[in-house]
Amino acid sequence: MEKIADVVARLGELAWMRKNAGGRAYVRLLPREGEPVMVHVEVALGPDEQRQGLMYREKLEDGEGMLFPSRFPAPKSFWMKNVPIPLDMIFADPDGRIVHIEHSAPPYSEDPKGTTEPVQNVMEVPGGFCERHGIREGDMLEVLG
Repeated sequence: MEKIADVVARLGELAWMRKNAGGRAYVRLLPREGEPVMVHVEVALGPDEQRQGLMYREKLEDGEGMLFPSRFPAPKSFWMKNVPIPLDMIFADPDGRIVHIEHSAPPYSEDPKGTTEPVQNVMEVPGGFCERHGIREGDMLEVLG
């Protein structure tokens, strides 16, 4: 029951952030080694926003990204159709532990990239971001309100 309350609270925070911050939030990545890394993200809450994702986006700066929160943890996969830039995809479980990173997914690929583990949040950042900042599987992802 506590897990359900945590999920509801987290979704409430994300809805508030979207309403009050134009669909933007901050994510803090906590590597086991090194300093925390902040990412300013667009939050894709609705199904249309999640389908659109970063399609047709020509540029994404280091420290920018898009967050795809899920109401319920589930295996997730994404493709790169109509995305002209390489992306790192970070998959985090309900506790915020990064369970999978898809490094530099190639532009325009229609091959699904993802994990069979249940995840709560997926964040897309510029390709090579995780390597540049020392982010690895097992590190933590924290959505800030």
